[in-house]
Amino acid sequence: MHILTLTPLLFALPSLAELLHVAFPHLLIPLNKDAPNTPHGTKTDAKVSASTWTEISFDVPKDIPGVGVCRLNFHINTFPAKNAPKELKGNAPHSFHASRLEPTIDRDADTWFSHPPVVGTPMTTFDIQEDWSVSTEGGWFECPYGTVAQFLLHPTGEGGQAGFSYKWFELNYPAVLGGPHGITLEMHS
Repeated sequence: MHILTLTPLLFALPSLAELLHVAFPHLLIPLNKDAPNTPHGTKTDAKVSASTWTEISFDVPKDIPGVGVCRLNFHINTFPAKNAPKELKGNAPHSFHASRLEPTIDRDADTWFSHPPVVGTPMTTFDIQEDWSVSTEGGWFECPYGTVAQFLLHPTGEGGQAGFSYKWFELNYPAVLGGPHGITLEMHS
């Protein structure tokens, strides 16, 4: 009987994990539906819309003591002095998914029609609020130590929400300047 009382706590355990390291993507590769056979190479900004999806790749170190799980997260830096570049279009909900990819991204060849297959169902959903906060659903997974973690960012729903588009410039700001701006891979105990 007492175990039922503890059940909500058991499901919250990943959120109690201590953050040990934050990684930023080494590749941001746009896949453009309007140029479906054209590779666009890696960029420093990213976009998610019905016609542009983004592949991302993180190098996962093998030598961080105590790391147990990883979490894909998304941040919007609203620190006034930084004015981090971002552009949001469309009506709410402003949501997009991250789906795992087989770790075979090719930054020089991937296109809308030719990219690694998605593994399973979307593992994370990010929802951008009107105040620029981001709610993250899911995103926890076993860290692939010493290799890469690769994902596809794409709109929610069939074909994405009409008119939804979010574009940002990936930035690594410290906490005193509002923190990261964009997608991160967090490594927790």
